[in-house]
Amino acid sequence: MVLHIRAGNPISEPQKVKIRSELPARVTTNDIISTDGLDVGYDVRNDRYYVHKELELGPKQIREFRVQLKDIWVISDDEIERCRQKAVTLVEMLIASQYKEEAAKLKEEVDKGIGMVVAVQKESEIKPGVKPQVHIEGYEKASRIFRTVKQDLGQMENLALAAGLNPGELIGEAKSAPEPKRDIRLKPEQYKTAIIRIVVKNTSPADVRKVTIRRDLPREVKIDDIIDAGGLEVKADPSRGGICTVFKEAVEIPANQSVVFNVKIRDRWNINGPRIEELAQRATNLLERIGEKEKFPEIFSMLEGILAELEKIKNEPVPQTLNEQYVAFFRGQAERIDVVEMKINRVEAALRPMDKTSKWGFKVKPPSMKTTWALIYIILGFLAVMSLLFFLRWYGKGADEKVGSASDDTGKPKSS
Repeated sequence: MVLHIRAGNPISEPQKVKIRSELPARVTTNDIISTDGLDVGYDVRNDRYYVHKELELGPKQIREFRVQLKDIWVISDDEIERCRQKAVTLVEMLIASQYKEEAAKLKEEVDKGIGMVVAVQKESEIKPGVKPQVHIEGYEKASRIFRTVKQDLGQMENLALAAGLNPGELIGEAKSAPEPKRDIRLKPEQYKTAIIRIVVKNTSPADVRKVTIRRDLPREVKIDDIIDAGGLEVKADPSRGGICTVFKEAVEIPANQSVVFNVKIRDRWNINGPRIEELAQRATNLLERIGEKEKFPEIFSMLEGILAELEKIKNEPVPQTLNEQYVAFFRGQAERIDVVEMKINRVEAALRPMDKTSKWGFKVKPPSMKTTWALIYIILGFLAVMSLLFFLRWYGKGADEKVGSASDDTGKPKSS
């Protein structure tokens, strides 16, 4: 994808012009092929990368920059075909089970969804006349449809497990699987500390200036996280989602000098360690539940891969200076951990049907609907027979009591 960015000088004299253009959401530095000479920055507040530069333009001059990005807004043909073939494999696997009809209906939905995804992507693919925004919107629409496809596929995988079969690699999703949780609770003393350094310079060579200093802190930082505001005042803005701001009015700065404020806060970004440990423990527990590798080799290998991935994230080098790149790194790391957690949630959801059909180590299929109703009718019939016997016994006992009341103590009938 190529983004065209233009900068122009509308006046008849040379002047400096500043360029700043946000890149689309989800773009990281790994997705940038060429900036055409522009610099790359990161907007902490909006969680977006941008390109920028200050340049000198001549009278009425216009310059155009072509920023080239990897096309990350497409579902690959390989991924689509993999899901299609997986549905075929699963429906064939379940053809001799009690889930045959349900699996066939799910496959129909998978095929229908895949057809819609292909059509949407064809319509919005990159070509002359199609704007980047149209391509991105087409991808978002196709992604929503494809997620439904993956959920139908995940349900088919669960049916295979419920039937005591090995579904192979789990590539579907489960509707019941929870979303990743980033709400990491640490004790105050467990947080590291970080310094946000605010520098304001008076560029005038002769004049003293009074300025208002105002800086929004990243969205993760709350009032309680500010240990020392460094001489600045602090407030939170509820209308902007509780964004914290440090500020000070009428700060006097001597000519050609700078003032520095060091805001000491809890490090709310480098906190992924406990989460990594928790996910590794969950993956290990799942391996123990599966037991023998030969039973479900693909799921076993998937969990081993998850543990290796978590170990890699744990040991990757991290930045040491708190700046925009520091925040971007740990936000990106949290997103990578989200992907791992979704895989673990998927395996946990997949193993639930298997557990429900197992008792004392033996797989027992749940009764069919016909069998269930037959059992209900048998129970109801048994209760009806017992009720009838109880009634007859009670009725017979009542008749005996009436005969007894019509006799005297000698057993002879009374005379009138």
